[in-house]
Amino acid sequence: MLLQDGPRLAPGHPLLLVVHGREGGHVPEGIERFASDLAGRRRAPVRVQALTADVVEDGARHPCLWLAPLLLLPGSHVRSDIPAIARRLQRDGHGVRRLPFLGAWPELLRMMREWVERERANGRRTVLVHHPLRPGLARRHLTTLQRRLGAELLPADQLRHYTPAHRSAALPLALAANRMSDSLQHRLRPHPPTGCTTDFEHVFPPLLDDPRCRTLLLRLLSALP
Repeated sequence: MLLQDGPRLAPGHPLLLVVHGREGGHVPEGIERFASDLAGRRRAPVRVQALTADVVEDGARHPCLWLAPLLLLPGSHVRSDIPAIARRLQRDGHGVRRLPFLGAWPELLRMMREWVERERANGRRTVLVHHPLRPGLARRHLTTLQRRLGAELLPADQLRHYTPAHRSAALPLALAANRMSDSLQHRLRPHPPTGCTTDFEHVFPPLLDDPRCRTLLLRLLSALP
């Protein structure tokens, strides 16, 4: 396992969750609720830092502070922004312990694989919908993920022109609701000219909107020292 599971017998160390966030630094409500629930389980402070927002300090100095990048691809945020955040925290006197980015957690990948296999058993192919990527590490990671999951890849900017060739389910690579996941919900609705066809037979929710996935992430992060 990435993290050791077990009962919380004593308060844990503070935890900083780094998320992409929306324009203007807005953090989706689902992420805020997740952080609040996690703080209750850990009996320790849990803060959320959106990459689209200015850094906000809590004024304390922690000898051990967990840094958890809840990011799904190893793009520039993981390669550049997360190390920069860690260096800033260290300069400010924190003892930083970094976790791998969320998209590399084996437990999450196993769960996603189970979803794909379940859809296959129901006669549906799974289409993994992701934000458009430039060539580089993130795209190579996504290709590896495609092989591990056995899913088809679809950049979100091609969604408008995409018509599945087979019975399909759409799996958005998203932590919380965003424009990409919202647009997928519209692909379930009847559309012209017949008014009775759908593009996808099933659309998965964002990760934190799936109860089983949310429970998994809470359990793993709660078990950190």
